[in-house]
Amino acid sequence: MASNGIFDITTPEQFFDSIRTIFEDYKSSNAKSVEKLLYVIMGLNHLREWIAPGYNHKNPAQDEAQKFYNLIWDVPSYKIIKEISNLTKHLAARGRSLISGPTPPKMLRCAL
Repeated sequence: MASNGIFDITTPEQFFDSIRTIFEDYKSSNAKSVEKLLYVIMGLNHLREWIAPGYNHKNPAQDEAQKFYNLIWDVPSYKIIKEISNLTKHLAARGRSLISGPTPPKMLRCAL
């Protein structure tokens, strides 16, 4: 991925390293940050798009990046990450927050 001049993250490896760094910060902190947790969840959800940009899992894989994308897509724990990420996105789209307001859907409450 090309840099737009705002972020220093330009490769899937750099993106993964940023996710790992934030996750380590989250784990070691006594005060858990919802923002850090959401960065990790959303980052893991979208990492496959950095690995195989523009690829759709419904198409046959043409290279190793696309094969890896398909492996990720089929992992049960990835499906949980994807669902949490999408639920979070839809809560934000409806003007709701994970921190206050109406109770989040059951799946999201269990995951957090």
